[in-house]
Amino acid sequence: MALAAAGGGEPRPRRRWALAAGGALVLAVAALGWPWVRAGHYLTAARQFLEQGDPAAALDPLQHAEEIQPNRAEVQYLLAVARRRTGQLDRFQAHLARARELGWSPKDLERQEWLAVAQSGGVATVQGRLMELIERGVADDLAEEIYEAVARGHLAACRLRDAWLCLDMWLRWRPDAPQARLMRAALHEEMGEIDPAVADYRTAIEGLPGHGGARLRLGELLVSQDRIGEAREQFLACLAVNPADADALLGAARCARASKEDREAHRLLEEALQGDLPARRRAQVLAELGGLLLDENKVPESIEALTQAVALAPAEGPIHHKLSLALFRAGQAERGESHDRRAQQIRREQERLITIRRLVLDKPRDAGLRCEAAAILIGEGFMDDGLGWLLSALECDPRHRKTHELLADCYAQAGNPQLAARHRLLAAPTPAPALPAKPK
Repeated sequence: MALAAAGGGEPRPRRRWALAAGGALVLAVAALGWPWVRAGHYLTAARQFLEQGDPAAALDPLQHAEEIQPNRAEVQYLLAVARRRTGQLDRFQAHLARARELGWSPKDLERQEWLAVAQSGGVATVQGRLMELIERGVADDLAEEIYEAVARGHLAACRLRDAWLCLDMWLRWRPDAPQARLMRAALHEEMGEIDPAVADYRTAIEGLPGHGGARLRLGELLVSQDRIGEAREQFLACLAVNPADADALLGAARCARASKEDREAHRLLEEALQGDLPARRRAQVLAELGGLLLDENKVPESIEALTQAVALAPAEGPIHHKLSLALFRAGQAERGESHDRRAQQIRREQERLITIRRLVLDKPRDAGLRCEAAAILIGEGFMDDGLGWLLSALECDPRHRKTHELLADCYAQAGNPQLAARHRLLAAPTPAPALPAKPK
């Protein structure tokens, strides 16, 4: 009895009920709070990726956070940011609208709308507002978002000179900014400047070691310079993360072939072909396999693989060249000469495109150069890129006839007869004014 009176022994019924109720309350609070904690963990990871300049990597944790808390405003807002920065502007709008419904900051939402306009090429309409934000002293991560959107907008509108200037300003402020380095590396590539592109990709990878796209581009450039050992390191790093990465498998196969490791090259190429590849990538894998078969003097098999590759990617000059070699080896000189001529034509067009890009830096208002670049790109099957150059040509000269002609063809091919008819009308020569009738 003394122990019971002092608090020992069996608890009284009322006390047992209180203890049970308290335990249930703790469990209920934990159950309610646990999703918030889990989603918060993913949000922290996503914010880190966004601050580092890797919006693509931020999407995975954000999607996990959305599965847990789809109605959390911050989840929807950061998804909008990541979608915009990775170029998924249609999905960006949906997430932004949801963030607005959930009560996210109107100021943040408005800024994202401005950035989307800039990134889509409408830099001139919002540049004043964005520059005002920078002058007022926004946080560093927001300033980088602004530079990134403006640079992408200039690139989308084919304003290469403005893009260079924007990237230069950005890198003066933050010399190792990964996204700036990646964009400048791509521009160097388009200008045919391989060494500076390699240097920029290397710096970007130092800041973003998990960026597979940068490693792939660096590896491909190193292969073009016969730096096989360095290139192999980049492809193997990608395969360590994703063993089924077809681009990395192709790159590693090229390195193996260059090192006379034919069995390994075969294995890598066959593995790459197992995936569901876009036509152009499948063509490149088949072309590498065709070249390997030709090295092994398996001429009929080589021709078969290379013929399939040309059918999938008819504007790839190196594939035509490889097929011409195989056809000559098989004694089919006429077909071989035909593909050799096509390969040379594509090479000349590529060289001219590089020249045009360089000229446009000094002559940004030359509609003729822009129209010529568009014609080359469209002829090679890069319709979207060509359309961008055509629209930029009209910004320089709204009456440029050849540009209107090409736009009419593009819209007709895309199944838009109204726009096609409009541009055909604008491309028509203006009739000479009628002379007044002579008096009788």
